[in-house]
Amino acid sequence: MMPLPRPPLQSLTDSLTDSLTDSLAESLTDTSSTGSALQTPRLSALAFAVLRLAIGRFDACASTQATQSLLQEASRLLLPQARFGLMQRDIDGCLELAEEPAEELATVIADPVATISPEDIEHAIESGWVAAAIKQGLHRVSWRGETWVLARLASPRFVHAVAIWIRAEIPALLHQPLLAMADLAALALDRLTEAPALAAEQKRHRETHPFGGHATRAVTATDPLTGLAQRAQFVQVLKQALAKPAVGQSVGVMLLNIDGFHRVNKELGYAVGDQILRSFAHRLESVFRSPYVLQALGIVSSDLCVARTGADELGIVVAQLRAPDDLLGVAGEVQQHLAEGFFQGAQRLYLSVSIGLAAVSPSEEDLSAESLLRSADSALKRAKSLGRNRFVLYDPVWGESGVLHLRIESLMHQALQDNGFRLHYQPLFRVADLALVGAEVLLRLSTSDGVPVPPSSFIPVAESTGQIVEISDWVLHRLCQQIRQWDRQGLPAVPFSVNLSAIEFSQEDLSQRLSKILSQHQVSPSRMHLEVTETAITRDESQAVANINALRADGFEVWLDDFGTGYSSLKSLKNVCFSGIKIDREFVADLPAHANTAVIAQSIIEIARNLGCSVVAEGIEEPAQLEFLRLRHCDIGQGFHLGRPVSPQDFEHRYLGAG
Repeated sequence: MMPLPRPPLQSLTDSLTDSLTDSLAESLTDTSSTGSALQTPRLSALAFAVLRLAIGRFDACASTQATQSLLQEASRLLLPQARFGLMQRDIDGCLELAEEPAEELATVIADPVATISPEDIEHAIESGWVAAAIKQGLHRVSWRGETWVLARLASPRFVHAVAIWIRAEIPALLHQPLLAMADLAALALDRLTEAPALAAEQKRHRETHPFGGHATRAVTATDPLTGLAQRAQFVQVLKQALAKPAVGQSVGVMLLNIDGFHRVNKELGYAVGDQILRSFAHRLESVFRSPYVLQALGIVSSDLCVARTGADELGIVVAQLRAPDDLLGVAGEVQQHLAEGFFQGAQRLYLSVSIGLAAVSPSEEDLSAESLLRSADSALKRAKSLGRNRFVLYDPVWGESGVLHLRIESLMHQALQDNGFRLHYQPLFRVADLALVGAEVLLRLSTSDGVPVPPSSFIPVAESTGQIVEISDWVLHRLCQQIRQWDRQGLPAVPFSVNLSAIEFSQEDLSQRLSKILSQHQVSPSRMHLEVTETAITRDESQAVANINALRADGFEVWLDDFGTGYSSLKSLKNVCFSGIKIDREFVADLPAHANTAVIAQSIIEIARNLGCSVVAEGIEEPAQLEFLRLRHCDIGQGFHLGRPVSPQDFEHRYLGAG
């Protein structure tokens, strides 16, 4: 994808609010008179406002000159006396300035009073300051009455450094914003130099190896869009880390997936998606190059490999990890860093990320890269199943259920091939007079020797593997066939309730898919009530709402299942027009003895009535529960007291009056 043209950037000063500009003026006045900026909340607010604005603009810099100009503008807003310089050393040790030769360094960025010469920079390198910055991430020293701060970002081809020097002491409140901007500038410089260097290296390789060869491996290991390592190099680094683990330390893996990224590509275009993915990669690198994260993990930057492992997935290998739990704090830092959002033109897009974490120690038997990646992927899937913006550390206990997971997955695959699934029907009755008004369709699965597999075991597996959509299609086809058979027999034409998964409600073609299946069998949508849980709605709310509206427009009734068990029950009712509400069995089980439960159940019935929705009470197992619901004018009842799930033949004879 071609990148979007970069619009001219508004100056940072023009972007600040009036109140912050006033704080800036007062702070600068105090600075000029006292030699250091005030340690005030106003200065702190100003510092982080400047940093917040700079974050989005560094990624928009199209040249090293623009990068240096932005860095200097941001720094001078906070410290007028400060001077910044961008330095670059290649892998051969040669020193260059980002935009000028090294010998002209003094005329570009030197203070006219206290001259900084190229020899000073060489001294910083020879004395080990730059090396310390490369190892530690940030390094601060005092020399010739000035404070020097060096930040770095090292890449496979270059070592970048940002030098900050100022004659006065840097206020403590400005340490973090200044160093963060230095790191951002180093990342921008790396982005601007990495791609040309890679292109030059590829050109040299083509000239010297016209027929290919193994030397291409080092070149193709870099992802052309993000500049990160590709999956092959990522796996190779992981294998090397596992092959020589340090005693008492672990190897960790983080897999990150941008929540709802497909919506960005769909609604804003792939060019915008590519731009955001680049920004995401650069932001992620800045997190893992920060001294806070390196210190938290107890590692140096050489212990890290950040890579693009999938279309919208990034991965990090962490070698020499002190403790697996350290990854949790870093995951939180990553999410906080990404919470700033991404600039798209004049607007900021806010995206969240789900993170799967896994670690293994030398004492564990299975040290394979494949096993560790599977663990991280399992953690990522679990994080996404919990909702957006979550991170989960893999628990080895999950591995004990892994074999069962595979067996169930295989069993479901075979059942789809051999019609091994079965449908059972649980009757629904009108509470007032116990007349049959429909049935809920329930899916059943058994092993080859007839042992039933509980839905609570196979449905989550089907959702995690994506088989749930294919299984849902099978259910709808089989139900339509059954409806047509009963209609030909002249039996009562009652509607049937079908549960749809969260995955299906996040798909754009749900209504078209269902309408096509029913049309194929000549079954009216009025014969089906579709049930959706609150969890399914919150997974991708905008798409779920669009699907519900489309389904209702096509003639389907849509019911809210398990009402009251989620955190957003009332929000669901506010945003979506449902045909009916199902009271979860949790609020029926304690009726009528439990006073609070009775109040909740009655309130749900009244809310539904005021919204014009029908109400189904699930889990009715005692006569007293049925009587309580009848007196509160609940519409429909379901439960073992009224009728258990039965086979099609039994449902036909017991409830439809056949034979």
